[in-house]
Amino acid sequence: MDILQKNKLLYARAGFGVSFEDFNNPKPIKECVESLFPSKEITKISVMSFDELQKYLAKNEGMDKAEKDKLHYEFMSFRLKLFKKWMDEFVTTKNPLLEKMALFWQGHFATAIKNAFFEQELLHIIRSNALGSFRELLYKVSISDAMKAYLNNMYNNKAHPNENFSRELLELFTLGVGHYSEKDVRESARAFTGWDGKISNNQELINLLHDNDEKIFLGKKGNFDGDDIINIILEQKQTAHFITNKIYTFFVSDEIKDENIISQLAINFYNSNYNISELLKAIFLSDWFYTQNIIGSKVKSPVELLINYQRLIPYEFKDPFTYYSLQNTMGQLVFMPPNVAGWQGGKKWIDSFSLTLRLRLPEALLINKDIKLSVSENIDEMVMNDVNTEHIKPDIPLKFDNINANWSTYLAFFKNTEKKDLPKKIAKFLITSPLTDIQINEIDSFAESQNKESYIINLTILFMELPEYQLT
Repeated sequence: MDILQKNKLLYARAGFGVSFEDFNNPKPIKECVESLFPSKEITKISVMSFDELQKYLAKNEGMDKAEKDKLHYEFMSFRLKLFKKWMDEFVTTKNPLLEKMALFWQGHFATAIKNAFFEQELLHIIRSNALGSFRELLYKVSISDAMKAYLNNMYNNKAHPNENFSRELLELFTLGVGHYSEKDVRESARAFTGWDGKISNNQELINLLHDNDEKIFLGKKGNFDGDDIINIILEQKQTAHFITNKIYTFFVSDEIKDENIISQLAINFYNSNYNISELLKAIFLSDWFYTQNIIGSKVKSPVELLINYQRLIPYEFKDPFTYYSLQNTMGQLVFMPPNVAGWQGGKKWIDSFSLTLRLRLPEALLINKDIKLSVSENIDEMVMNDVNTEHIKPDIPLKFDNINANWSTYLAFFKNTEKKDLPKKIAKFLITSPLTDIQINEIDSFAESQNKESYIINLTILFMELPEYQLT
């Protein structure tokens, strides 16, 4: 595999595809990997203040129905603003690995609470710790208002221990099925009793509600609280293995698994005190990562695919809700994982409907062709008074009208390429796994060429509509 192929694979997995500059000037892998890790503090993505949240929570005081409805619309509109802000960050970021890792953690620590303030605070925790310490990330996510609300931990008290958070902490966030007992779930739930139920983003133990009796958890005895439980979980090497395996699956392959490699990565992850960046560097700097069987072994998630388009050929939806609805229809709506297990990913992204949709999207998004898709029946509630949502209803065509795609930078990139060389260069730029000359020539035979610019655009759309473009 040559250096350009390695660069393309790295940037496809650790980001959203190779940039124009990196395609023209491929660098040694070590230099590329080091550049993926930001050195500056992460800027918070924020759309809603605590005062605005308090205003909504107090809305029932002295308001008639019309006033309540108006306030509800305003509150819901914050969610769309947060969605758009994060999507804009995906497109413009100079730290694509950070955002991609944040997307991973949002699926791992899945919550779906329809509260913009809770969502933005959890997103800030995730983005601030996405490449740092899993230990720190686990602590902060566990005490977040989003997690406390979603898994009922704010209602967990010694009289009525609630096992929701405890169970998912063990099953989905750390150890995995088969590495704990039902008694461990119950004892863990007792330890988490008394966590503050107010909106604070800080854990405050309420002694009157906390179970101060002895617990037995994963073979240890003591008057444990929530911090103790997390510490004991992190002492288990199985936690490091579970997280390593999941990260390996996300960045390397859903099906090509080398258990010896994963086990060694997990040991190093554990010994590094759960340093996420060190784990990722170990993956991206390994020779086994840059092998032919790894190329094309992963399916792009809906968010990856959409951001991939937008970073190459910037476009804007006239109505952001169309974008929101499109993500929902494709099966990966950020801030709204389908359940506490998050998105399944892999081949689950593809079925007959979603593949047809994916293969038609380039025309809709990049050359403004109306493909009249129907929205999923599971459309999330997002009724706002400041956007036109009449066409966003189940079984009603989702129209891609007035999407303005800016091709100028993309066209300039191929400006000095001779026409006869365009098919191979565009194919090499867009497709991670190399195409054969026969495939490239066949695509070229369908490309109209009234002028050079239209030829580039037509070739690009045709290559993006290939099934190979769905893979990295």
